[in-house]
Amino acid sequence: MLCLIPLKSCSIILLLFLIFGYGTKGSAQEIGDIPAYIDLSSCADPAQYAIQERKLPMRQIHSCQSSLERLQGEEFYIVRIEYGSAQDCPAGCFYEHFLAAVKADKSAMIELPGPTAEHIVSLLYAESPFRQTHARDYQCLGSLESLTEVKAAKDDGHIGWQIKLARPYECSWFSGERTTVTQDNKLVHTGRIMKKFVNGSVFVYLDNNAIRWGFDKLVMRQTEGREETRIDVITKK
Repeated sequence: MLCLIPLKSCSIILLLFLIFGYGTKGSAQEIGDIPAYIDLSSCADPAQYAIQERKLPMRQIHSCQSSLERLQGEEFYIVRIEYGSAQDCPAGCFYEHFLAAVKADKSAMIELPGPTAEHIVSLLYAESPFRQTHARDYQCLGSLESLTEVKAAKDDGHIGWQIKLARPYECSWFSGERTTVTQDNKLVHTGRIMKKFVNGSVFVYLDNNAIRWGFDKLVMRQTEGREETRIDVITKK
């Protein structure tokens, strides 16, 4: 690129050229991702079966994956499909998801909770005993996402996800028992540090498109610490 203007101006133009490109190729419309689809024939047979059974748009399949799992003596293909119109492409396209367990002989297909198995773990925070409270100094060591392993499973005739804790999920909080007011306008809360430890596994599946949780394989214990105090200052309005 030949520059016939003063050196300082030339440097600025060259820098803009490197950052934004030249002409329309560096326009905002081209920043990010673009929709991308694959041919249905590139999907394995179980994925093709799921796409046809679910009546997904065959010309809008972004990706398809299938893996063979043996669940209580039965073979199932766990199928993961991204499909539909691409969304939010300027920031990086994303698509609808479909998850299912397809029997190896294609005699049945069971839809699985989604949109991804990992997303299901995040929903546990709203479920007891993982639900976080507004108790004072409430905190947990680690996240459920980092402590759990998710895999397809069969439980009591249902096909779903088993979410297994690698180690106990530990949370603690201050539980106030009594409060006194001092002469210098302070609230003295006396209580104890409570801790709970949750271990085991959770099973989750779909029942008429509704998520069902099974917590019967979870073990929870709670401990009570020594007496402590917390102090709040009363502010005058």
